[in-house]
Amino acid sequence: MERQPRARHRRLRALAAGTGVLLLSAVLAFAQPASAQDDGTELVPPGVEPDIPSLQDVLADDFRIGAAIDARDIADPSAQLLGKHFNQITAENHMKPDAIQPTEGDFTFDAADELVDYAEANGMETYGHTILWHSQVPDWWFQYPEGHAEAGEPLGSSDEDRQIMLDRLEAHAGALAEHYGDRIWAWDVVNEVISDNNAEIHRHSRWYEIFEGPEYVSHAFRIAREQFDAVGATDVKLFINDYGTENPGKRDNLYNLVADMIADGVPVDGVGHQTHISLNTSIDHVEQSIEKFAGLGVLQSVTELDVAIGAPGEGEEFPQYEARLIEQGHYYRDLFAMYREHADQLESVTVWGLHDGRSWLRSLTEPRPLESPLPFSDQLRSKWAYWGIVDPGRLPEIPEEEEPDYARVQVPLADTAPEIDGDKDTAWDEASTVATEVNVEGGEDGAKAEVSLLWDETALYALFEVTDPQLDESSANPWEQDSVELFLNPGNAKEGGYGVADGQYRVSFTNVVSLGGNGPDAGEITSAAATTSTGYRVEIAIALAGEHAEVGAEHGLELQVNDGTDGVRTAVHSWYDPTGQSWSTNANWGIAELVEEVEDGNGNGNGDGKLPTTGAGLTIAIASAAVLAAAGVTALMLVRRRAAANWGE
Repeated sequence: MERQPRARHRRLRALAAGTGVLLLSAVLAFAQPASAQDDGTELVPPGVEPDIPSLQDVLADDFRIGAAIDARDIADPSAQLLGKHFNQITAENHMKPDAIQPTEGDFTFDAADELVDYAEANGMETYGHTILWHSQVPDWWFQYPEGHAEAGEPLGSSDEDRQIMLDRLEAHAGALAEHYGDRIWAWDVVNEVISDNNAEIHRHSRWYEIFEGPEYVSHAFRIAREQFDAVGATDVKLFINDYGTENPGKRDNLYNLVADMIADGVPVDGVGHQTHISLNTSIDHVEQSIEKFAGLGVLQSVTELDVAIGAPGEGEEFPQYEARLIEQGHYYRDLFAMYREHADQLESVTVWGLHDGRSWLRSLTEPRPLESPLPFSDQLRSKWAYWGIVDPGRLPEIPEEEEPDYARVQVPLADTAPEIDGDKDTAWDEASTVATEVNVEGGEDGAKAEVSLLWDETALYALFEVTDPQLDESSANPWEQDSVELFLNPGNAKEGGYGVADGQYRVSFTNVVSLGGNGPDAGEITSAAATTSTGYRVEIAIALAGEHAEVGAEHGLELQVNDGTDGVRTAVHSWYDPTGQSWSTNANWGIAELVEEVEDGNGNGNGDGKLPTTGAGLTIAIASAAVLAAAGVTALMLVRRRAAANWGE
């Protein structure tokens, strides 16, 4: 199947004449697979469309198509949707460690059994999720057991403590093997063991701390293989599963771990790509990960697919909702065209939720009732995403996007490089200064910063003066600590995802550095931090390659301040990107232009710099598109503009 290219900058078309209110009202039911009424109440699902093609039939020659479910999804009308379109299930939560063994030695299979029984009764396969994880694990896993002199206290890292963990893992895997045997064809043996900080490589979870390294991962696979083989379930496949495998740096870290395990004879059968992505994620990066792991000869599955449309928080307007759904249809078209090209390398593709109303993204950090990442709507109806998979010819053209007026800042050449020591020396006197005024998450009154910017032939320099009366680093997650972040896309390619030279750099108020999904060619960071009477100061230098350190060069740039309070992140403010997705894509960042001297009025980062909003014309235009699509005409005549400021995460 030939994959159709996605245009990044699309032609501007004129809005069709003669569109009016009558046309709008006539097509709303067709055009808008809405998740809620205007008053926010949930709509009653009208039931499954019986006459549309089945996803499992369309993909029958390619791979199994699955959905993550719980007991709500095996009762009508949801069960009708599940049975019509899917031939594999994953238990969304009922097979995780805290669900299976809430207290040591007390195994509870009832909820999981209900799903497995249903799958078998309806000719579906079951994919097991998950045996070992750092999250949704009872506290007792990491504490000394009853009868021990330190019962209830946290385990250390002695050989005795590690053996306690291995014994527990053997008992847990053994119980799963004995109970299910080969009724479940594959298991995520370990889940999310690669760090989001590419320089850190391995997630520093309690598992990692107790074993003082990643050796527990190999132990888990050997134990799982022994336990399943012991009950005759020798064909059960053992997977390692993680998100962010579309990020080149994280992908390479996972690849190296799997390659090392295979070389050491560890019985790892497959790799699961979670694939929680957005409309800005590069499909090429998703494909490159599949191709890379294919070289190891392992099985592969897409285990938790969803494609976020960037909906705002509850109560915020989202006039481009329908336009995003059409764009999502084209994204699913291209994504599944790529998957089908690699069908011989994929065992299954599972979407993380039966329909939009069941998506975890609706309440990830705050309610987002219009986030709609899946092929079916709250009403169990087909969306453009579904038609992108099944019959792309029915898709209207993507709503045209006028290039946003990205915020710009001219960054002057430093006469003398600032010393990175936490003090503000005179080198900063000639810097450009911008402010992090865009509220991305949490309270408007959260921590903010004024950020000074300079460059020279070796580096880009930033000095954050953060106003924050209460400093906190009690969270184990660095992004929930009081910290600043600088995102850099050398060359301002804005290709989506992270390129090979892109970087996310985080520095806490105590100068603890952590990195995000940095590409292999991302510049090195030097930093210093100091507390001040009004908060704290962070100085940063990011190394620039020669071709990126010259007058006239433009770079994608984003600046962010995280406000931590009592171990949780209570606010996020940025310079320009309002989406909360800077960690995953460079598409929405502002622009830094390197200059010798700043022109008057161009050193404050304005350039209007706000993503323009839309009015009623967008809804009318979408309605027009729906009527044209119904009539077999696929030209969509409008401009899609993205909303300003308060999108949230």
